[in-house]
Amino acid sequence: MFQDAVHIPRELLERLEAFPLRPRLAVRLRLLRLAEAADSWPPEDARWAHVAQADAEGWRFYTQGCCVQVRRDGDAGGLRVHALGRVVLQGAAPRRGPS
Repeated sequence: MFQDAVHIPRELLERLEAFPLRPRLAVRLRLLRLAEAADSWPPEDARWAHVAQADAEGWRFYTQGCCVQVRRDGDAGGLRVHALGRVVLQGAAPRRGPS
């Protein structure tokens, strides 16, 4: 069912499979939920704001330190993943020595 609802290009699928288990499962679950919503919600439906952020390319969402960009796959139906990555946050290094 997942493969029918969401198309992930090979290079992005390989990247996803390299993620730790928890982020990988969170991304797959969110993609499945978005695919189900895409079947019944028009793109301008206000409910999208609760599950993903609209952008010029489609939608993006963040989960478990990952950012995923998707859009409707007009040819095959469902969704197509166009970007996928881990979000790395780095805080400022603590100051050392006298201030």
